[in-house]
Amino acid sequence: MNRVVLLSDGGPESLVASLLLLEDQRSRNTSLGRFTLGCQIDHSVKPPHFHSSRRDCIEAHSNLIDSQGVEFMPEGCSLLLILARAIELAGPDGRIFWPVRCGDDLDFMKRTMETSLDLVRMNTTISGHAGPELMLPLLDLEHIQVAELAGELDAPIQSGWPCRSSSVTACGHCLSCQAWESALTATGVIPGSA
Repeated sequence: MNRVVLLSDGGPESLVASLLLLEDQRSRNTSLGRFTLGCQIDHSVKPPHFHSSRRDCIEAHSNLIDSQGVEFMPEGCSLLLILARAIELAGPDGRIFWPVRCGDDLDFMKRTMETSLDLVRMNTTISGHAGPELMLPLLDLEHIQVAELAGELDAPIQSGWPCRSSSVTACGHCLSCQAWESALTATGVIPGSA
Protein backbone atom coordinates (compact mmCIF):
# COMPACT_ATOMS: atom_id res chain seq x y z
CA MET A 1 0.00 0.00 0.00
CA ASN A 2 1.27 3.47 -0.84
CA ARG A 3 0.36 6.36 1.43
CA VAL A 4 1.26 9.89 2.35
CA VAL A 5 2.68 9.86 5.88
CA LEU A 6 2.70 12.98 8.04
CA LEU A 7 5.30 13.04 10.79
CA SER A 8 3.80 15.09 13.62
CA ASP A 9 4.93 16.14 17.09
CA GLY A 10 1.84 18.31 17.49
CA GLY A 11 3.82 21.53 16.98
CA PRO A 12 3.07 24.51 14.73
CA GLU A 13 5.45 23.14 12.08
CA SER A 14 3.49 19.86 11.97
CA LEU A 15 0.23 21.80 11.68
CA VAL A 16 1.53 23.80 8.71
CA ALA A 17 2.99 20.64 7.12
CA SER A 18 -0.41 18.95 7.39
CA LEU A 19 -2.00 21.80 5.41
CA LEU A 20 0.83 21.71 2.85
CA LEU A 21 0.24 17.96 2.52
CA LEU A 22 -3.40 18.62 1.65
CA GLU A 23 -2.40 21.25 -0.94
CA ASP A 24 0.11 18.81 -2.43
CA GLN A 25 -2.54 16.08 -2.66
CA ARG A 26 -4.93 18.47 -4.41
CA SER A 27 -2.33 19.74 -6.86
CA ARG A 28 -1.27 16.22 -7.80
CA ASN A 29 -4.89 15.08 -7.96
CA THR A 30 -3.89 11.93 -6.13
CA SER A 31 -5.92 9.57 -4.02
CA LEU A 32 -3.11 8.16 -1.88
CA GLY A 33 -4.29 7.22 1.60
CA ARG A 34 -3.03 9.30 4.50
CA PHE A 35 -1.45 8.21 7.77
CA THR A 36 -0.07 10.16 10.76
CA LEU A 37 3.00 9.11 12.74
CA GLY A 38 3.30 10.86 16.09
CA CYS A 39 7.00 11.28 16.78
CA GLN A 40 9.80 13.57 17.87
CA ILE A 41 10.64 16.01 15.07
CA ASP A 42 13.40 18.08 16.67
CA HIS A 43 16.08 15.76 18.04
CA SER A 44 18.11 18.66 19.44
CA VAL A 45 15.71 19.00 22.39
CA LYS A 46 14.38 16.72 25.11
CA PRO A 47 11.85 14.20 23.71
CA PRO A 48 8.23 15.29 24.07
CA HIS A 49 5.68 13.25 26.01
CA PHE A 50 2.79 12.23 23.79
CA HIS A 51 -0.05 12.75 26.21
CA SER A 52 -2.58 15.39 27.05
CA SER A 53 -2.48 18.59 24.94
CA ARG A 54 0.38 17.56 22.64
CA ARG A 55 -1.34 14.26 21.81
CA ASP A 56 -4.60 16.15 21.18
CA CYS A 57 -2.76 18.36 18.65
CA ILE A 58 -1.27 15.32 16.87
CA GLU A 59 -4.75 13.81 16.65
CA ALA A 60 -6.10 17.16 15.36
CA HIS A 61 -3.46 17.12 12.59
CA SER A 62 -4.49 13.54 11.79
CA ASN A 63 -8.15 14.59 11.55
CA LEU A 64 -7.24 17.63 9.46
CA ILE A 65 -5.70 15.42 6.76
CA ASP A 66 -8.41 12.75 7.11
CA SER A 67 -5.80 10.23 8.18
CA GLN A 68 -6.60 6.52 7.98
CA GLY A 69 -4.80 6.01 11.26
CA VAL A 70 -2.41 7.37 13.86
CA GLU A 71 0.55 5.60 15.37
CA PHE A 72 2.79 6.97 18.14
CA MET A 73 6.48 6.16 18.18
CA PRO A 74 8.01 5.35 21.59
CA GLU A 75 9.32 8.33 23.56
CA GLY A 76 12.99 9.06 22.80
CA CYS A 77 12.96 6.96 19.62
CA SER A 78 15.88 7.67 17.29
CA LEU A 79 15.46 9.62 14.07
CA LEU A 80 16.66 6.56 12.16
CA LEU A 81 13.84 4.40 13.55
CA ILE A 82 11.24 7.12 13.00
CA LEU A 83 12.18 7.54 9.34
CA ALA A 84 12.45 3.76 8.84
CA ARG A 85 8.89 3.34 10.17
CA ALA A 86 7.67 6.23 8.00
CA ILE A 87 9.24 4.59 4.92
CA GLU A 88 7.53 1.32 5.78
CA LEU A 89 4.15 3.03 6.24
CA ALA A 90 4.47 5.11 3.05
CA GLY A 91 5.39 2.28 0.71
CA PRO A 92 7.65 2.54 -2.35
CA ASP A 93 5.45 5.01 -4.25
CA GLY A 94 4.25 7.03 -1.24
CA ARG A 95 5.42 10.31 0.26
CA ILE A 96 6.61 11.36 3.70
CA PHE A 97 5.95 14.90 4.95
CA TRP A 98 8.61 15.65 7.53
CA PRO A 99 8.13 19.11 9.09
CA VAL A 100 11.70 19.47 10.32
CA ARG A 101 12.75 23.12 10.43
CA CYS A 102 16.44 23.99 10.55
CA GLY A 103 16.20 27.70 9.77
CA ASP A 104 19.67 29.05 9.09
CA ASP A 105 21.45 26.41 11.24
CA LEU A 106 23.58 24.96 8.44
CA ASP A 107 25.14 22.28 10.64
CA PHE A 108 21.71 20.99 11.71
CA MET A 109 20.52 21.12 8.11
CA LYS A 110 23.59 19.16 6.95
CA ARG A 111 23.07 16.45 9.60
CA THR A 112 19.36 16.26 8.78
CA MET A 113 20.02 15.86 5.06
CA GLU A 114 22.80 13.31 5.59
CA THR A 115 20.59 11.19 7.85
CA SER A 116 17.70 11.38 5.37
CA LEU A 117 19.82 10.52 2.36
CA ASP A 118 21.60 7.67 4.17
CA LEU A 119 18.28 6.11 5.11
CA VAL A 120 16.84 6.52 1.61
CA ARG A 121 19.96 4.92 0.13
CA MET A 122 19.76 2.04 2.60
CA ASN A 123 16.07 1.53 1.80
CA THR A 124 16.85 1.53 -1.94
CA THR A 125 19.63 -1.03 -1.45
CA ILE A 126 17.47 -3.32 0.69
CA SER A 127 14.14 -3.01 -1.12
CA GLY A 128 15.24 -2.29 -4.67
CA HIS A 129 12.79 0.64 -4.75
CA ALA A 130 13.77 4.30 -4.96
CA GLY A 131 10.79 5.61 -2.97
CA PRO A 132 9.05 6.91 -1.03
CA GLU A 133 9.48 10.59 -1.80
CA LEU A 134 10.68 12.60 1.19
CA MET A 135 9.07 16.05 1.46
CA LEU A 136 10.83 18.66 3.65
CA PRO A 137 8.64 21.74 3.05
CA LEU A 138 9.89 23.77 6.04
CA LEU A 139 13.56 22.80 6.07
CA ASP A 140 15.17 26.22 5.62
CA LEU A 141 12.43 28.35 7.18
CA GLU A 142 12.54 30.44 10.37
CA HIS A 143 9.69 30.69 12.91
CA ILE A 144 8.38 33.88 11.28
CA GLN A 145 8.21 32.26 7.83
CA VAL A 146 6.29 29.26 9.19
CA ALA A 147 3.95 31.67 11.00
CA GLU A 148 3.38 33.52 7.70
CA LEU A 149 2.53 30.22 6.02
CA ALA A 150 0.13 29.41 8.89
CA GLY A 151 -1.65 32.70 8.19
CA GLU A 152 -1.75 32.16 4.42
CA LEU A 153 -3.13 28.64 4.91
CA ASP A 154 -5.65 29.83 7.51
CA ALA A 155 -4.27 27.25 9.94
CA PRO A 156 -6.29 26.49 13.07
CA ILE A 157 -3.38 27.70 15.21
CA GLN A 158 -4.91 26.33 18.42
CA SER A 159 -4.01 22.90 16.97
CA GLY A 160 -0.27 23.61 17.05
CA TRP A 161 1.47 22.89 20.37
CA PRO A 162 4.29 25.45 20.78
CA CYS A 163 5.86 24.33 24.09
CA ARG A 164 9.02 22.24 24.33
CA SER A 165 8.94 22.23 28.16
CA SER A 166 5.53 20.70 28.76
CA SER A 167 2.99 18.51 27.00
CA VAL A 168 0.23 19.39 29.43
CA THR A 169 0.15 23.18 29.74
CA ALA A 170 2.16 25.55 27.55
CA CYS A 171 4.63 27.30 29.87
CA GLY A 172 4.84 30.53 27.87
CA HIS A 173 8.43 30.99 29.03
CA CYS A 174 10.58 28.46 27.15
CA LEU A 175 12.40 29.58 24.01
CA SER A 176 9.92 27.73 21.81
CA CYS A 177 6.83 29.33 23.40
CA GLN A 178 8.43 32.77 23.17
CA ALA A 179 9.57 32.29 19.55
CA TRP A 180 6.12 31.14 18.41
CA GLU A 181 4.29 33.85 20.34
CA SER A 182 6.56 36.47 18.79
CA ALA A 183 6.30 35.07 15.24
CA LEU A 184 2.53 34.55 15.35
CA THR A 185 1.99 38.03 16.79
CA ALA A 186 4.38 39.70 14.30
CA THR A 187 2.55 38.11 11.37
CA GLY A 188 -0.88 38.94 12.74
CA VAL A 189 -1.91 35.30 13.04
CA ILE A 190 -2.69 36.00 16.70
CA PRO A 191 -3.46 39.49 18.04
CA GLY A 192 -0.68 41.25 19.94
CA SER A 193 -0.99 41.99 23.64
CA ALA A 194 -2.08 45.48 24.63
